[in-house]
Amino acid sequence: MKQPRSFVTGLLLAAAAGCAQAPGGETAGGPAAVAPTAAQSGPVEPEGHRRMIALLDEIAARADVDNPFLGRLQTDEARAELKTLPDNEVAKRWFLNMYLGKNELRLGHNEVAVEHYVEANRLLGVARDPPPKDKVAQTLFETAVAYIRLGEAQNCVARHTSESCIFPIKGRGVHADKRGATAALEYLERVLAMLPPIGVVILMQRWFVKGLVEAEK
Repeated sequence: MKQPRSFVTGLLLAAAAGCAQAPGGETAGGPAAVAPTAAQSGPVEPEGHRRMIALLDEIAARADVDNPFLGRLQTDEARAELKTLPDNEVAKRWFLNMYLGKNELRLGHNEVAVEHYVEANRLLGVARDPPPKDKVAQTLFETAVAYIRLGEAQNCVARHTSESCIFPIKGRGVHADKRGATAALEYLERVLAMLPPIGVVILMQRWFVKGLVEAEK
């Protein structure tokens, strides 16, 4: 009696499987293959790269404190010192307000910067001895710059249009909030009334060069 063809085929397949799989889980060709782990599947990260990543993370964490352009450490220290000074320390209070005004501008805190510069001007008016003319002019000029920055932020940035910052200024490029520009003009007119034209040029040059030096520190 002939066996059905399907039965014979099944026996042959079973025999083949038994030959391929040896006792202990080994195949005829050697040990059973082991799936690679996650660590083995990708390249090993070099030690130097890991150190670089850690260092960059550390720098990023400190950036808002001691970065020369974005850090607040300088302003925090100056603000704390200013709070401890008595009112009669006029010269020191003037210096710290000027310092804070410059650094608040650097951080983009234009309103706060203007407040410090206005206070610096007030302190010169109550000083026991008349302050030098160049000191007064410097204070007026830097206050004007702070007001210009404030006006730019309130208009050219907050209300930017296709006509902003294009000469001649017209249409939607004209400041809608004129407080900053108007105040800046008043302070600059006082500078012009104090100094001859060449003195104004020298003042502007000193301010510009000082800014470059500060940026390189």
